[in-house]
Amino acid sequence: MAAAGGANYWYVERDDQMAGIFDEEIEARNQLAALGYRVDKMLPEHGDKISAAELSEVESALGAAKKALEGSEQNALDKAREQVQRASHKLPESLYRAAAPGAGAR
Repeated sequence: MAAAGGANYWYVERDDQMAGIFDEEIEARNQLAALGYRVDKMLPEHGDKISAAELSEVESALGAAKKALEGSEQNALDKAREQVQRASHKLPESLYRAAAPGAGAR
């Protein structure tokens, strides 16, 4: 009976360890999905305020994010999130420049 209890302990412990791995993947997936959603929603309104090359970079990063979300590899999810973050930084920068005093016609 003691061996069964010991075996059960390791089984539960292993499940807890696996749950931690899956939690990290779920967190990475949620972060990427939320970021991709926000950036995708910004493009129609603000995409014309960045260069065509920057817009292409953002769209390419969003495509990579969608592909990463189809899989379950955490490294791919993290890499895609970083790619979207880098590419999408152009959007707030362009909004800031447009809103800066003296940026528009008087």
